[in-house]
Amino acid sequence: MTEQRTGWSRWPDDWPATKDGAGCVLCAFVANEDPAWGVRIYTGQVANAYLATIGQMRGYCWVIWRDGHVCEPTDLDPADAQLFFADMLTV
Repeated sequence: MTEQRTGWSRWPDDWPATKDGAGCVLCAFVANEDPAWGVRIYTGQVANAYLATIGQMRGYCWVIWRDGHVCEPTDLDPADAQLFFADMLTV
């Protein structure tokens, strides 16, 4: 039997802090570059790329903005977004 929901789900109370980067695992990774998680394979203009050393997909890479927390690429101003996507396409 499936659970039926009646109404909208609510965001967790800490959602604004989470969206602003509190406890962001990607920001923490960029700061520490733990090789057990991933190895840097590219240093771009505004982002770094990492080859995953965890997970089940060989060859999976992350391209991560390195100048502070960004929730989504659409949060970047147009000039920064252009640089980010240029880095991503290079990888």
